[in-house]
Amino acid sequence: MRNLKKHFKKVNGCTEKDFIRHYRNQLARSTTEPVKRSMEDFIEFRELREREAFLIAQEWKFVIGQHVPLADEMEAALDKIGLLYKKNDKGSSPLS
Repeated sequence: MRNLKKHFKKVNGCTEKDFIRHYRNQLARSTTEPVKRSMEDFIEFRELREREAFLIAQEWKFVIGQHVPLADEMEAALDKIGLLYKKNDKGSSPLS
């Protein structure tokens, strides 16, 4: 347990208090019934996959602020891969 705690604190850059809080939260949320815990893990995993699928399905476009260093280079790179947000000829959003 000591090695686990030491590793957790090192990897997460946290304090002893943070580790104890995390450990207690995990204990409170877990159950001694392996089947029930497995189902909770499965549901959590399914929700993560659904969220990931939703985010992938979105049409992401980006805008670079005027005073951002290397803004022109970033806009060129985003435009090249089709991710730069552009207004249409009438000045309104292509998304509206």
